[in-house]
Amino acid sequence: MTKDHPVHPELWKPLRYIGVYFLFVAVMVLFSWIMVSLLNTRIPTGLASFLPPMIAAMVEGQRFAMDNGGPPPKGRIWRAILGMTGIVLIINLCFLTGLLILQTELIPMFKNYSPYLLAFGAFLLFLMTLVNRLFYGLGVRSYLKSKAAKEMQ
Repeated sequence: MTKDHPVHPELWKPLRYIGVYFLFVAVMVLFSWIMVSLLNTRIPTGLASFLPPMIAAMVEGQRFAMDNGGPPPKGRIWRAILGMTGIVLIINLCFLTGLLILQTELIPMFKNYSPYLLAFGAFLLFLMTLVNRLFYGLGVRSYLKSKAAKEMQ
């Protein structure tokens, strides 16, 4: 194949994924601060945990479709998805480490419940993998659908 269309196109770019993830976290922190200040209400924790990777995976899917003009090869998608999930795991472990450094009184609680927390963490990691896969595919489909609609005009 040519230089423009490699045999194995790059399915995602880790630095872009991280950048979108942190940009969306920053937007959510600002939005949360505004909500607490003005409305005295908070963003649900689950939403704050899953929304940044959803958006980042969707952006990656859109960029792949934009750069390659079609969907990615089916057998290779999961390698990219597992990479995205790994990044989310590393980011959250860094946040957890920072939390435990700043609030050392939480360490005994983590020691007491560690088997349950590990099982729950593994389940959340599985869910994050599915979320990344779903929203990566959604990003690809949404871009291709909008491109087809523009071409019809």
